[in-house]
Amino acid sequence: MLRYIILTLIFFTAIEAQQFSIKNFSLSSSDMINIQSDEVNGLNPALPNFNQNGNYYISFIPVALNNSFLMDYKEKQFDNAELMLTKKTINDMINMADYGWKWREKYRASIFSMGFYNQSISISTNSMATLNLPVDLLKVLRGYDYNKEYGFNDFGLEILHYISFEYSYSFDLSTLFDPQKIGLNRASLGIGARVLYSPRYYSAESLSGSLTINDENSSNPGTINLDTQVEIFNSFGGIGKGFDFGFAGEVNESFKIGASLTNLFASIYFNTDNKTRRHGLIVNDYLDYTEFDSDSIITSTEIDEKVKEDKRTVSLPVKFSLAFSYDYITENNCFTITSSYIQGFEDRLDISSIPQINIGVEYSYIDHDWIKLRQGFSFGGNERTAFASGLNFNFSYYEIDLAVAYQLFGESSEFRTTGLSLSQKFKF
Repeated sequence: MLRYIILTLIFFTAIEAQQFSIKNFSLSSSDMINIQSDEVNGLNPALPNFNQNGNYYISFIPVALNNSFLMDYKEKQFDNAELMLTKKTINDMINMADYGWKWREKYRASIFSMGFYNQSISISTNSMATLNLPVDLLKVLRGYDYNKEYGFNDFGLEILHYISFEYSYSFDLSTLFDPQKIGLNRASLGIGARVLYSPRYYSAESLSGSLTINDENSSNPGTINLDTQVEIFNSFGGIGKGFDFGFAGEVNESFKIGASLTNLFASIYFNTDNKTRRHGLIVNDYLDYTEFDSDSIITSTEIDEKVKEDKRTVSLPVKFSLAFSYDYITENNCFTITSSYIQGFEDRLDISSIPQINIGVEYSYIDHDWIKLRQGFSFGGNERTAFASGLNFNFSYYEIDLAVAYQLFGESSEFRTTGLSLSQKFKF
């Protein structure tokens, strides 16, 4: 039983959060201003007009590779297909409950994108997953008190995959009023709209759950009492829509600001092959304490299974972003310092109500600006603690971006992921 729990965690941790913009990925999501027009969808729809330079950009499928945990940790923990949990590992997992024992992972990749003048179109694939594990479950694994009831009501699982067809349009704010009246040299506004198609949605929610281990002096000596009810929803087709709003402004030649609201009124309506099932488990079985770590100690009976057709509208979490960019230029060097603040308003799918702060630096040697070095750092939100690095090779009609990220979960150095992303684009 223990190894299945941990293998589930490994699966979720393996879904390293990739970015639609590889540049933004290499800067730990800190640059939401200096993004080219083909990469703005899902970030800030005001940027095509704000950053337009007369070029057309076309991007194709980026490569995204992931390595969940590190190999030395896998080798230490697996022995003949058995997962051995050390006391330190379990304690580290329990200490991660400061984050609510919620894994929120996402994968976003561009299938095709194109930017031109003040507009952008793209097709992307998105996968999101949330796993909420009961903290009491890990406390039982570390050690349990007899005759104490442990609650498992906070279990939840949500997995969503969808394809997004996106369009962004931006315009100069000077068409409405003079931006210098608010202290800006220039500014842009933008709106993005998307059509969403989801081939699959899955959710599981704990309606009730408790576990009690009785000692020899209890009314039911040497028994385990487990009582749970879980409701599962599964759908094979849904369609929806969503909107983004963005702003970008230039204070002076070096300092820029931006803000965006994404996933406004975004939702997917599922009405194809939907099924809702309710499962219950009631276990009153004798324990052999020497076999507590075995899968065979619990023999359970499924009760009260109900299947019904159901329709459901699933909303996508709204996200607010605030970004800054500053160019520091010396005689031969250019440093672009970027930072962003990301705030979600709920704890599900790819967003957290915990604020996320991102900081990054891009460096280029002015006489050889065809290559740029990038470094980013992020903490809070879903990222916990993350570091990223990247390279950009910029030629006349062709551009390559490479990024690698390292993410640490909680306080334990054993819970970590690495991700590698590569993208290419043509410009003319």
